[in-house]
Amino acid sequence: MKNVINFLFFVILGLLILLSFWKNIVPWDVDFDEVCGQEYTVAFTDFNCPLGTNEFDQDFALILSEAISYNISISIIGCLLFMIFGILFGLILGLVNDLPKNRKNIIKKPQYILKFLISIITEISNSLPFLIILIISVMYVNYYVDAQNNAIKMQLIITIIALFNTHKLSMPLSDKIKALKKEEFILAAKASGLTMPQLIFKHILYYESKSLIIINMINFFLFSVMMEIFLTVYQLGSLPGQISLGNLIFSSKVTLPSLLLGGITNSQLIYMTLLPFILIFLLCLTIRWIGQRVLFVMENS
Repeated sequence: MKNVINFLFFVILGLLILLSFWKNIVPWDVDFDEVCGQEYTVAFTDFNCPLGTNEFDQDFALILSEAISYNISISIIGCLLFMIFGILFGLILGLVNDLPKNRKNIIKKPQYILKFLISIITEISNSLPFLIILIISVMYVNYYVDAQNNAIKMQLIITIIALFNTHKLSMPLSDKIKALKKEEFILAAKASGLTMPQLIFKHILYYESKSLIIINMINFFLFSVMMEIFLTVYQLGSLPGQISLGNLIFSSKVTLPSLLLGGITNSQLIYMTLLPFILIFLLCLTIRWIGQRVLFVMENS
């Protein structure tokens, strides 16, 4: 049964990758109309537009490809910042000793000052409610970023959210390091001749914390995708002209009530209304499946 499930996820992953690169395969761009010669071409009836066309005779597969690429790109950047700062803060909080009572030692050793500052940043980010951070981020970006840089507004919001969520990785990582300290693992590793880079990258980050890092990265990646959708649906995220998963869901939100009341009979419009929801559901499941497979391979290698 597990092999069947893995095969199905592998097929879904292949289809999602093909859809993501569809914009690099077709010779036209997303604004090109008259792809199939008629409006609302039904999906799987024309080779040029396998997912059909919209009311402007534009390739719906190309629209989905642009939306997936946009959401993945902004989420990856935010995820990398979350990982880098989360790991860096966690290592400093865990490896640097507690502040000494003698203040002269604090001045002589700047790592104590660095740990003190990171502790304050971590405590503030952990104490502030996320809703407050989200409101301030959206208000700040929408007020200070001018109209000429509208394309980077959503990326700035995701970046701010990533930096204020680093405690979700740094705090568990520092707790893991402190537990290793109590077990005298770090002292034993240093006594065996391991250098600090070997200790950090090989033993702490890989052997002891790889599952913690991968799971938090996947969670934040999916969280970023969902945040773009949530903010855009309420017209606080990506602009209407930006092709994104949020704008696709917003379009589906407009037509969904009519669909539920039976007011839509066009099969392609029904398909275009429901597909973004199905696509996001499959995307989330597949990414979590990839994370589980990566952990399985790493733990058994």
